Amino acid sequence: MAALGTISIVSNNVLLRDASGRPAVREIKIAWVGSADDGSVPVLPIPGCVGLILDQLVVKPGTPNPTAAYDIALTDADAGDLAAAALANLSATVPLTVVVTNRARIGSGGFSVTITGNAVHSAEGILKIFLSKER
Repeated sequence: MAALGTISIVSNNVLLRDASGRPAVREIKIAWVGSADDGSVPVLPIPGCVGLILDQLVVKPGTPNPTAAYDIALTDADAGDLAAAALANLSATVPLTVVVTNRARIGSGGFSVTITGNAVHSAEGILKIFLSKER
């Protein structure tokens, strides 16, 4: 039987509230581990983000390091990448912070995190997604 990779939301925190007390900025922290057989990682649907705006992304490769030039996509219901390929060809060792300039709003179909191009068995990584409401 194949050893599956894992991916999960490890925290989903409100970092800032607006004047009325509603969440204004959220941080979703995701941890992943590639399969022990082939390094693959399952797709992870991200719930509860409809109408929020993608602001910033932080990627931290773990140990063991993933394959150099692996990719992370934030795939919406129409198969578009909300990150506009900003997380393509990632370094296996150097963390990356991306400020999202396209101000992508999460549509009614939500989005999923898709990690591809990793072939290192049991490689690890962290992805932080920062979302906000309209300002």
